Amino acid sequence: MRVTRLGAGALVVVLAAGCGSASTEERTAPPSGPLLVSGAGSGSGDDALVAGEVRFEDGCLTLDGLPVVWPRGTTWDADAREVVLAHGDRVAMGDAVSGGGGYHDADGLAVILGERDAAMAAACAGPTNEVALFNAGDEVTRVG
Repeated sequence: MRVTRLGAGALVVVLAAGCGSASTEERTAPPSGPLLVSGAGSGSGDDALVAGEVRFEDGCLTLDGLPVVWPRGTTWDADAREVVLAHGDRVAMGDAVSGGGGYHDADGLAVILGERDAAMAAACAGPTNEVALFNAGDEVTRVG
C-alpha cells in the first residue's frame, strides 16, 4: 500500500474508489483499501474516547457508521479485508475498537486533509457530516 504524507500534522487519506463517487459494485472491493490514516504530529489532541464497531459500508471504512481516521502506522490488508494496527493487532469487520480521539465535522477537516480528501470523508459521513478521529500517536485496542 502506498501512503502519501501531506506534511506534519496533516491527515492522509488512502481511499480507493472515492466514497460516494463510484458505483456500488466498484466500491465493494477497493484495491488499496478504504483507510483514512493520521499523518505526522504530536500524537494527541482530543480527550474523548472513540469507540465502536468497525464495518465496511458502501466503500467506506466506518466506526459505528461514521468514517474513521486511524492513528499513523495503521494499514489495510486488502486480502484479509482487515485493519492492521500499528502494534500489529488485526481488526476484522465487526470487531469493536477503542482509543483516544474525538468526533469532528468533516467540513472542519479541510484545513488538515485538504479540500479533496475532506470531501471524500464528508461523502462517507453522509448527512451527519461527522467523522471519528483517533489521535495520531495513540494506541487503538480491540475490545472483547
